[in-house]
Amino acid sequence: MPTQEFIDELNTLGYQAEVLNDNKIVFDYVVLDGKFKDQSIKLGLDVPQDWNLNPPGGLHVSPRILPINPNETSHPARVAESPNFGPDWEYWSRPFPPGEWAKTKRAVRDYMRYVRHLFSTQ
Repeated sequence: MPTQEFIDELNTLGYQAEVLNDNKIVFDYVVLDGKFKDQSIKLGLDVPQDWNLNPPGGLHVSPRILPINPNETSHPARVAESPNFGPDWEYWSRPFPPGEWAKTKRAVRDYMRYVRHLFSTQ
């Protein structure tokens, strides 16, 4: 089960994830860098069925910390509603850069390094 594998790897990094349903997981995250540094948020991810061949897509973030702007093209790209996670969530359309995933070990640690980068560049 890809979702459980992802959760197990998150646990080894010190995160405690819960399954919302199917492949959707949520966990507490303290932002380490950037303008939201030290803010406690919840991150939600859709773990793909072909994990670890492919990483999760963009981030689901709660509470909403960026304005909803579905037409934006700059970092973090489009910020949209996240109805699959709930009314207090927003979706950052910022998937792992194409072609870069294959250059990693394809582990949760690699994905979380990317998450840290997203927040540090805010």
